[in-house]
Amino acid sequence: MSTVFDNHQRILEALSFIPPDVDRDVWFRVAASLKHEEGDAGFEIFDQWSQGSPNYVAADVRDTWRSIRPDGGITIATLFAIAKRYGYNPRAKAAIVVDPVEVERRRTERDARVQKEEQKRAKDRKHAATLALALIEKSQRARDDHPYLVRKGVAAVDTLRELDVEKVQMLIGYRPQSGGAQLEGRILIAPVMINGAVTTVEMIDESGRKAALARGEKAGGCWFVCAVPLDCARILIAEGVATALSAHLCTGHATVAALSAGNLMKVAQAMRVAHPNAEITVLADLGNGQQKAVEAARSVAGAVATPEFGDKRNQDETDFNDMHTRFGAAAVAAQVERAAKPDGDEQPDKGCVPRGFSVSKEGVFYTDDDGMPHWICSPLHVRALVRDRASENWGRLLEWKDADDHPHVWAMPMEMLRSDGADMRGELARLGLDIAPSFRARNKLTEYVTTAKPKARGRCVTRTGWHSGAFVFPDQTIGISAERVIFQSEAIMRAYSQAGTLDDWKRDVAAYCSGNSRMLVAVSTAFAGMMLAYSGQESGGLNLVGDSSTGKTTALRAACSVYGGPEYMQRWRATANGLEGLAALHNDTLLVLDELAQVDPREAGEIAYMLANGSGKARAGRTGSARARQSWRLLFLSAGEIGLAQHMQAGGKKAKAGQEVRLVEVPADAGRGFGLFETLHGQVGGANLSALINEGCKRSYGVAAIEMLNAIAKEPEVIEQYLRQETAKFLADNLPGDASGQAHRVCERLALIGLAGEYATDRGVTGWQPGEALAASATCFRAWLENRGGAGNHEQGVILSHVKAFFEAHEESRFTDFNDVSERPTINRAGFRRKGDAGVEYLVFPEIFKREVCNGFEARSVAKTLICAGWIRPSADGRSVRAERIPDKGPTKVYVFTSEMWKYSLPT
Repeated sequence: MSTVFDNHQRILEALSFIPPDVDRDVWFRVAASLKHEEGDAGFEIFDQWSQGSPNYVAADVRDTWRSIRPDGGITIATLFAIAKRYGYNPRAKAAIVVDPVEVERRRTERDARVQKEEQKRAKDRKHAATLALALIEKSQRARDDHPYLVRKGVAAVDTLRELDVEKVQMLIGYRPQSGGAQLEGRILIAPVMINGAVTTVEMIDESGRKAALARGEKAGGCWFVCAVPLDCARILIAEGVATALSAHLCTGHATVAALSAGNLMKVAQAMRVAHPNAEITVLADLGNGQQKAVEAARSVAGAVATPEFGDKRNQDETDFNDMHTRFGAAAVAAQVERAAKPDGDEQPDKGCVPRGFSVSKEGVFYTDDDGMPHWICSPLHVRALVRDRASENWGRLLEWKDADDHPHVWAMPMEMLRSDGADMRGELARLGLDIAPSFRARNKLTEYVTTAKPKARGRCVTRTGWHSGAFVFPDQTIGISAERVIFQSEAIMRAYSQAGTLDDWKRDVAAYCSGNSRMLVAVSTAFAGMMLAYSGQESGGLNLVGDSSTGKTTALRAACSVYGGPEYMQRWRATANGLEGLAALHNDTLLVLDELAQVDPREAGEIAYMLANGSGKARAGRTGSARARQSWRLLFLSAGEIGLAQHMQAGGKKAKAGQEVRLVEVPADAGRGFGLFETLHGQVGGANLSALINEGCKRSYGVAAIEMLNAIAKEPEVIEQYLRQETAKFLADNLPGDASGQAHRVCERLALIGLAGEYATDRGVTGWQPGEALAASATCFRAWLENRGGAGNHEQGVILSHVKAFFEAHEESRFTDFNDVSERPTINRAGFRRKGDAGVEYLVFPEIFKREVCNGFEARSVAKTLICAGWIRPSADGRSVRAERIPDKGPTKVYVFTSEMWKYSLPT
């Protein structure tokens, strides 16, 4: 048994070396270390130690202890490290040996204590969030005459509420306090939100005393002065409510309040995740909060704005609200515009710019030995080194602005520099980087990018979709992952784009889908692509089949509008190799392909297999070794006047059941006389409604996908459980009891599509009625069943139809009748025909059966199907071939077909 020492005694000894009047940050870390190790039992140790400081305040010690989470990441090792800085030597004194069983008991107690405290915190936070919502519901919009707002010189906004303190007390069950003093009079209510949900509120009374709901979650949350658009160019982050109101009033920029200096960094990071392309400016308060503002800005590569009061600043003038009331709105706006990167961040490339190079506002320069700088290009920054999960495919993350001051970000593969760098320069020039024309300057640009070694790292991916919990688009990443994830390619792709707001898209596009099953399913398919990774299903597609001008392309455009503009739609007119690249670019989204008839009919079936199977062809590299094949996971939506089977027949190919299940054909005609539509939404006809939707798709697009992904990224575990449970319900309600595996797969796919539409509706993305998307999926599944001819095994039906067609074509010409006594020869004989008590039977030679009757199918599978259908009479031992006596030939192995085949009616 190994020796174990008493940690409790070591803690007391180490703590005796640390002076209790240390900086507050160190003091806090000591408390956190003790709470992690000892739980609430450690408070007495912390309190007794803190009493040795002349600044000891019992209430502050107690409140700080309560605010610390025992699982916050600061362990007892931190306390020992601090103690060593003050002379503690763990080896100077013999440690006290303790029974390992006792140590294990303490560890078990601590773990149980941590778990119990976490459960209690979660319950308390949920209760606080419920109280917060009640306060917001019962309150009214704050009035401009509120004494606090009047004193601060600002007006109320829609997101700021107020309620009398007695009503607040009645709703939450206690009188809120600040520093021991109760709040009085009219109380301002500022909702605090985390990930779109209200978690607590900030309460401010008439005199400016502030309090939050007890045990509510505030860390990382903020108060929004106004709604922040997805494409917001600049976001201001203030510390307090009054500062935020002044900043928004003076600049017009979207503004949030972090509500404490210590919360600035978490709020800044949350804003960066939600708005990766926005310019973030942190508004510092002079004094203790100033350094916190700098750290927050530095953490998101943002800027800091500091209020300026001149030489005659009063001691109580510390923030932008004070600057606003003294100097006016124009002065505040001008000072915010002068916001700059924190000290040490004005040159973000410092430390990674290669020797001999420099980067300034004028551009990238190279300085010769004679001290003469030479201009190479406009400002270009190498922000990070990127590589894939296997530490391969290295690249550089480049950032620059074009002549219109539009920012560009590109994860450039280093393989583009394998020759003279012309490929890289061409793409940079195409995207607006000015490059010096001289041969030497071009070489120096390549040298600059190659030799830059920034400390920052990122993971590169070569396809869109979910990667480590984040969703990667070519131009942005949604969600949070352990490491920055970046799309890397040899060219910047703009397939995904945004225009308008979510409300615009709901009005221009989504509203007209309501009541129209095919439109609902088309748009829901776009949402389902994002959820496919959580469903456990394979890739697959839907094909809207119907006559021209029925609205098929309109449905495809509506689906495209979830991700981008009209250019998002692709065409079937492409080679299989070309579609591989498109599929990888649409991983975890939706690939939209119009006009099936445009693809080579000889390749149509193989392309359907390829897209659904999720991988391209295996190919050899230049050296003959295998290249990495492209892979993807997606749903694809298609339209055409003919189905896959009919199109393949034009190329002499026969469609297999697997191909038709992978590309499910839904009749485009809804059967109401309006083509694809069932509801015209007040329009004269389907053509007018189509035109209206098409115009809407040109104005508003791309924002729905961003909103949907933000919702999914917050609750992936919820998505998996939701899809699993609700898919089972959909199958139980819609799948016939005798359904084949093929029908089961199609029903599962339509369930996923309907559930994706329902989830989007529940999260406020579509504006549809609850249950509408699922009902549309059920309608399309029934239409597919009817068009297919039932829920049975489609491949068996195809086999029976194919075999019957053979006998219909050759019944008289290629089968010799047993009773025919003439000498007429049978040309190209397939077998014999005879009459019996059960009707006419056909005896088919084995080779004819394999080569002609089973042409395009596996012979054993065909024989098994025919026996089950009663078309073949098996031998006594169950074999499909039996020995029959044939005139002039004796016993011969043949397949004996019965007259049951003539009772089979071909599906229409």
